[in-house]
Amino acid sequence: MEKLKDIKCIVWDLDHTIWDGVLLESADVQLKPGLKEVIEKLDQRGILHSVASKNDAELAWTKLNELGIAEYFLYPEIHWDAKSVSVQRIQQNINIGMDAILFVDDQPFELEEVQSVHADIQVLHADQYETMLDDPRLMPRFITADSACRRQMYQADTLRKQAEEQYEGPSEQFLATLGMKFSIYEATEDDLQRAEELTVRTNQLNATGITYSYEELHQLMTSQDHMLLVCELEDKYGTYGKIGLALIHMQQKVWRLNMLLMSCRVMSRGAGVYC
Repeated sequence: MEKLKDIKCIVWDLDHTIWDGVLLESADVQLKPGLKEVIEKLDQRGILHSVASKNDAELAWTKLNELGIAEYFLYPEIHWDAKSVSVQRIQQNINIGMDAILFVDDQPFELEEVQSVHADIQVLHADQYETMLDDPRLMPRFITADSACRRQMYQADTLRKQAEEQYEGPSEQFLATLGMKFSIYEATEDDLQRAEELTVRTNQLNATGITYSYEELHQLMTSQDHMLLVCELEDKYGTYGKIGLALIHMQQKVWRLNMLLMSCRVMSRGAGVYC
């Protein structure tokens, strides 16, 4: 049996999905019972959330704020375009594979429309939201410090991008204003879960294409003839987390670089060029 693909982001509809009722028909809509807890717990696991809804954007966002859940949704798409278009924009902004997205809607037509355009996407009828916390696709093997604050890192990145768009001058000068700090150190036991996650995530620049399990990385970390290095990046907006990994085989006459990878989301920061 083929292993289910892990979900990294859930894209939610709003009417009859996040809340009961239709917002444009009644402003007194209420959250589905237990749904806020579902969103919060999945967020703690490092699962991202977004919105694709055919709705009035200002009205819908105001309601999400009133309900106390607006902060959980990255790159919301609230307008009258096809939901397949909304999902594609979200996927591009988050920079993950379409097969790592779960689209949740109460309308079979919308589920089919999105899946007809994006064959790799996973879908779920809104009636099944109460099963999500037990869904194996939404239960990552490890919950690392990086994954637990993944949403906050994306939100910080949004602020960076806004600042960059407003900056008048060469990109190199803008980068200089960020006060970036690039750290490299030997991996410890606490780094191994994130190290495994880095090797298997799809949005990495992996020079060798080789992936390693937690157990393999632990063996290499404790080996006398190997060195496992982790790198982190931070700036005035916050941390990017652990964004790179290198594995060195220390042979008698020569040291061989067996693996070198870096998160694609920091390449625009010059991390692969200047560091």
